[in-house]
Amino acid sequence: MVLAQNEIEKQDTIFIAEYMIYPGCEKFKEDNKQLQICFSRALQNTIDKEASKFTDIMIERKISKAFTSVSLVVSKEGKIKDVEIVKESHKGLGNIIKTAVVSHARYLEKNNQLIVPAKLDDGTAIDFKVEYPVGYNVQF
Repeated sequence: MVLAQNEIEKQDTIFIAEYMIYPGCEKFKEDNKQLQICFSRALQNTIDKEASKFTDIMIERKISKAFTSVSLVVSKEGKIKDVEIVKESHKGLGNIIKTAVVSHARYLEKNNQLIVPAKLDDGTAIDFKVEYPVGYNVQF
């Protein structure tokens, strides 16, 4: 089981029986930890495609270290929604990451690639909120 903060349903901490399954991560269906890792890597790959914009702004502003954190909800319908900037070390950098995640969510929907939602012990699919930190270092 995975302990998760589910802010959609009454702000309670709940235990989920099955972690969400990102397209391509199905081989880890029986291992929630591996599903978390696979989801994280898939999200990181998406963000890395936009990283050059992030690092370009860092170089332009002479910022050697920057981080941001975004949250998103994987709905019980398997769609990414409610993408928000939670933290950002430098104003504006979080928008690059948010835009990358929102763009990827649209791509998944357009190509009918839904995420299998997280489920409770009784098999009920739930909306599941995830916070994802991103950090970059640039050397001048």
